[in-house]
Amino acid sequence: MLQRTNHPPYRQTFVARAIGLAAIRVVRAFKGISVCGAMVGGWIEKYVGKIGIVFALSVFVVLVYFFVCADRLGRVSGAENLPSKCVLAAIGIIASGVVSFVVMLVVDALIRMLAMPVLFTVLLVVAIPYFIWEVLLVIAKLLVLIPLICLFLGTRLRQLWRSIFFTCPSRECHYRGLPRFVCPACGISNPNLWPNLYGLFRHECLNCGHFLATLDFIGRRKLPRRCGRCDLPLLGKHAGRVPERLVAIMGGPGSGKTNYLLMTAEELLRDRDNGHLRLQIDDPTQESDFDRAVEPLRRGVPAPKTAEVKLAFLLYGKVGESMCQLYLYDAPGEEFSSVTSMTKQQYFPLLEGVILLVDPQTFESNGADSVETCLSLQIVVNAVAGMAAVEGNGASKKRVAVVISKADLDEVKAAIGNIRSGPIDPAVCRGAIVKWGGQNALRALEQRFKSVRYFACSPLGRAVGSEDGQPFCGTGLLDPLEWVLSGNQN
Repeated sequence: MLQRTNHPPYRQTFVARAIGLAAIRVVRAFKGISVCGAMVGGWIEKYVGKIGIVFALSVFVVLVYFFVCADRLGRVSGAENLPSKCVLAAIGIIASGVVSFVVMLVVDALIRMLAMPVLFTVLLVVAIPYFIWEVLLVIAKLLVLIPLICLFLGTRLRQLWRSIFFTCPSRECHYRGLPRFVCPACGISNPNLWPNLYGLFRHECLNCGHFLATLDFIGRRKLPRRCGRCDLPLLGKHAGRVPERLVAIMGGPGSGKTNYLLMTAEELLRDRDNGHLRLQIDDPTQESDFDRAVEPLRRGVPAPKTAEVKLAFLLYGKVGESMCQLYLYDAPGEEFSSVTSMTKQQYFPLLEGVILLVDPQTFESNGADSVETCLSLQIVVNAVAGMAAVEGNGASKKRVAVVISKADLDEVKAAIGNIRSGPIDPAVCRGAIVKWGGQNALRALEQRFKSVRYFACSPLGRAVGSEDGQPFCGTGLLDPLEWVLSGNQN
């Protein structure tokens, strides 16, 4: 669909826009004068001949009437007999034609000579006040625009200070900036919806001309928002209203990321009086999808393998004493094993922390194939360590929670103890991973990140197949998330 463009490119500077708009106003005024002059000139060129003919016919009729009227002709010429009157009438008719033609030429010449100067004199007299009005209008807009821009910048700085970035929920986009606003009339997204010289309090929609508010307190807050880069809808009822905190759940294939995410959300929703995390699902669509996804877990059936999920799972509520919008990313394990799929990890630099799930069954000591020994863990660790590289030299301040999943397995219980008895000591968890052969991966993490802590959890709470039909109930799910989020309290 072709979009009507009412505004010039927005990449121009503010001063260029002001000068450009003033010039447009001036050119528009003189353009109006030239257009009116051209219209009148064309009208004169088209109808001046007809005007001269009308004048000539009028003079001819008057003269013919004067000469043909016998009584008047007799009184004027003194002729008494009929032949003399007829001769004079013939002479009068001929003279009337000549005089009428001369009148037509004179009228034509006068109109052509005087019409345009008179017209342009009138137009210039009107144009000068119009020009002054346009200049004053631009100056008035500038005077009103300055406090509006200050208000807009103040609001934006406050949002940035509160960590409100309008983050795109897509894993393939790392845009954090002003969003596009969707027109409620036609559904087209409009960029750069803020006060400027083209509209102080409202702008026209680029597609349908519907007026859109330029400030939140006059109605812009009610407009749906889209990502300013990929045009993806910003999810959540509280998008742009509270700070955003981003956490990724990572791990190799089969490490239990999806079960961990679903059961963690289920526990948060079930125990809303949790002291540190009091969260709820923020997006209605995601809430419906979550109910469908978690239903098998409530019947004792594990969640299926993660498909291509591009969007973060959004929660809203209190973390500690601060309100926030929590982005939880669930990346498929296969995503870390392909170089081409690294383009889907654009959200890495935006993360506040990572929950890295370690599957004990991937280690050789627990019966895995020797080719796969620690390989999936090392691949994921390399991807996570790559996040620290974008921050420059030194260890990253992002928090990494290394979590032993499937802690309900007998072999894991033998190594770290029974998780149902209480949280497992981080040193015990680390020692178990080192014993299984993951020391190189842990060393790489600890070199790249300042804060690395070890946990154990059971996303399902028991082995799959036991107690069939009974709902799963995870153990130790919230501790890693609480620790990651406690590192940056707003």
